Amino acid sequence: MMNPIHEQNALQLPGRNRVKLRMCNLRLHSSGVFSNVYRGTLLEPEPVKEVAVKKTWPEKMDDHRNIELILLLALSREKHKNIVQVLFTFQTISDRKDKRICESMVFDFMPQTFSSAIPDIFGPPMNIVDCKLYTWQLFNGLYFLLRKRICHRDIKPQNLLVDPESGILKIGDFGSAKHMANVIRSTPYQVTRFYRPPELLLDSDQYTCLVDVWSAGCCVGEMLRGEVLFPGRDGKHQLKLIVQALGSPSDADVAAMRTPMRLEGERVAGKGLSSLLPKATTEFVTFLGRILQYTPKSRLCGRELLLDPFFSDILTPGKKRTNGRLISDVISPEELLDLKVGRKNRKKPSTKDANGNPQTPIVPSPMADTATAVQIPRKSFASVSEEGGGAKKASPPPMVASAGPKKPSAEKTTSLEDTKNPQNRRKSSLRRKSCGPAAGSKASSRIPCKTAAPIANELPPSTATTQASNVGSKEK
Repeated sequence: MMNPIHEQNALQLPGRNRVKLRMCNLRLHSSGVFSNVYRGTLLEPEPVKEVAVKKTWPEKMDDHRNIELILLLALSREKHKNIVQVLFTFQTISDRKDKRICESMVFDFMPQTFSSAIPDIFGPPMNIVDCKLYTWQLFNGLYFLLRKRICHRDIKPQNLLVDPESGILKIGDFGSAKHMANVIRSTPYQVTRFYRPPELLLDSDQYTCLVDVWSAGCCVGEMLRGEVLFPGRDGKHQLKLIVQALGSPSDADVAAMRTPMRLEGERVAGKGLSSLLPKATTEFVTFLGRILQYTPKSRLCGRELLLDPFFSDILTPGKKRTNGRLISDVISPEELLDLKVGRKNRKKPSTKDANGNPQTPIVPSPMADTATAVQIPRKSFASVSEEGGGAKKASPPPMVASAGPKKPSAEKTTSLEDTKNPQNRRKSSLRRKSCGPAAGSKASSRIPCKTAAPIANELPPSTATTQASNVGSKEK
């Protein structure tokens, strides 16, 4: 029996052109508490390729916007190879009595998560080349987000997608992501526990995008250990494991984490990360120690990390992976040059050849190497709560230290401006023309569709069903 062909009206992103999708062989790939992912083959628009369809069911459509779609749409204006790219988006209505609206996003299919790839990388023997290759790409993607002031807030191996054959890694699942304004308070109960940084374990609500750097460091540590680096049973135990390895944070560290809590008891001398990573090289343990720092601003990241001599052995010309593929197929010399001098500062080639004859110059596209705010439509955030508008908030973790006098602070929404208070209005580059289907334009309304065949298993995910996938629920 032939596989049915599913037809669906959709918006092609980022241009928001209306297209008709034709897909076949759709089947459930993974499921989580808040979404399901289906794998299938896209027939039209061409080219034919494998895709992943992520389906979510917002609880309240009247006052809910898909924050993940809004952020990914804004980021797609400047494509990055280490960030997932939304190809199409569409909405359908469930056949159930409640007529729930299902929002769908279509991505290029990635065969594995980083979590499922770790056993092959860890070995034995440990594949040091791939360890460094994936580490570099993870922090390259985070550097892009950091410059756009996007905090992912759930970096973990299940949310990192990889293609072991090509060696490409992409950061996915932006369901918890947030655009971080200059001065803003955010709920500390974020990030899956094993990858939660100490400032969040200490209840800080004034953290920055550097929480993602700690989480990424834990992912690297998991790759080097072959299992979770800090497998805490709860928030208190999680902090205990960190202190046992790194030692007690100093008073300066605690102040830098901007936490309302203070640690009690005697100071602990850490055993060192080497005690948790017996199979890792001394070089790698030292490198990881520069990332896993209590003081957020002391964590190695960005250009400093990407250009660190630690990666020099895999970035030499002609270096190959164990499968015979060139590293330069993943990390190009042009990309490294952009990091060293910046695209703006790269010298333009001569417009004349060696004989003095004119030739067409090849000029690289400009990209600022400094922090630039991502263009996100203000309207899209006007009625979205801090946790995505409608998602149930989890109860806070147990106290891990004595709480000092805490300043009262109301949880702000993800609105870039409080339009009701003129004093809080900010004149910034963010106040620009709205973009994307969630910006309140006609394109953001539901697209009427006539599906030739319904997508299989199109039902809201069960909270009892959770698999290790890029849409898995947070392990709080």
